[in-house]
Amino acid sequence: MMHWHYTLGAILMLLGSLFCLLGAIGLLKMPDLYCRMQSTAKGQTLGILLIMLGVAISFSDAVPSSRAFAVVLFLFITAPVGGQMVSRAAYMLGVKPDETTEIDRLKGEISTPSPATTDEHAH
Repeated sequence: MMHWHYTLGAILMLLGSLFCLLGAIGLLKMPDLYCRMQSTAKGQTLGILLIMLGVAISFSDAVPSSRAFAVVLFLFITAPVGGQMVSRAAYMLGVKPDETTEIDRLKGEISTPSPATTDEHAH
């Protein structure tokens, strides 16, 4: 006989996998680097959270639950910082956003290289 926590855990893991899949689809469909970073960061973070919550509920033991909590904590600390650093580095290197982008909040705050400077670094 299957217990309710196995079913709930499986549902949460399935939902988490769906969010990870949606993040991966966003990586393919979004128009520029900045939108892709946003799509994957949100989808993967929520997906992993649901998967680890499903693992913790399914095992209902202290060791796997604490490890799942540690994974979620590590992900929530590192993913936003990593995404921010990659996006700022891309902006500083002159990666242009999509032409449909209306607001550029970093314009004037972060210097971007001129085309001549970029060509010098390429050689």
